[in-house]
Formats: sequence, C-alpha cells, structure tokens
Amino acid sequence: MEYVVDSALTGVITADKVVCLHGADAFTLTARALNSALDVAAQGKTIVYVACEGDWQLSAILTQAKAARHLTQVHGLFVLPKAVNLLKPGTVDLLAKIVAGKVGHPDLIVLDCLAYCFGADELNPDAMSRFLVSLNHLQEITGAHILLLHRTGRAAVRGSRSTAAPPTGMTLVAAA
Repeated sequence: MEYVVDSALTGVITADKVVCLHGADAFTLTARALNSALDVAAQGKTIVYVACEGDWQLSAILTQAKAARHLTQVHGLFVLPKAVNLLKPGTVDLLAKIVAGKVGHPDLIVLDCLAYCFGADELNPDAMSRFLVSLNHLQEITGAHILLLHRTGRAAVRGSRSTAAPPTGMTLVAAA
C-alpha cells in the first residue's frame, strides 16, 4: 500500500460535523477512512475508530498504513472493536461515556459501518430518521466530527452488502 494523503476526505471530515463515506468495497472504504483518520491524528488530534465488525480487517489495513508512513506506532488513534446499535435507547449516551473515559474529548469518531450500527432495516425511512438523530446526538454530546462508513451496491468479492442508498441529512462522500 502506498501512502497518499487524501486531503479531500480529510478536509471534509474536519470541516463538517457528520459525514458519510459510501461505496461498494469494504476494504477501500476502511482504508480510505483509516488513512484520513491517521492524517487527522498526525495533526495532534484524537480519533476513536469504532470497528463494528471487530478489528481483524482494520488491523491489517493499519499495519499496511503504518508501514507506508514509516511509523512504528500511531498516537491519538483508539480502536473500539465492537458493534454499537445506535437505535437502541441509551446506546449513544453509553458510547459517549465510554469514549470520554478512554480518550476524553475526541476530535473524530469513525463508525465502520452503518449496517452494524443500525439495528433495523436500512430501507425503513423512520428508522433512518431516528438513526440520523442518534448520529447528531453523538456529535453534539462528544463535540467530535463523525465519519460513518456505508457499504452500498455490489462488491466484487462479497456480493451485495446493502441495497440502501446513502443516508441523507449529512455530508455524503462517494468512495472512488
């Protein structure tokens, strides 16, 4: 993996409060989000990466990113390898409390990915509306920028992941 600064994505996630990075390929989304998170961490900021599927994929991508950047360790990046259902009452407040206990006030929270944070039918507009309220609530109580990854369409390797379009009500960034 070659290290390339993704200044466009990094600029969006540090300017906008809630951003959704969407595309079909899970590896590409995770790699792009992680590289932008590392760019933010390099600025002395604190990032919490919620790896909802566990950290197995993230660990491999992080190892490659560290090698490409010639880093032995990364400061300011904390990984929470657990799915969080943001539609379940009390989850947002509990997540904010866990994050505050681990890192204080993070600058960026990455949620990888919507399907594991959602806990409902992604095509249900009422559930999606409640989910957006939860994301905004998380942003408000933590003060952090939020980056949500959403796997859409058909990935070549794993097949269809979600038929839901990216959620509206936040800044949308399509993965290349």
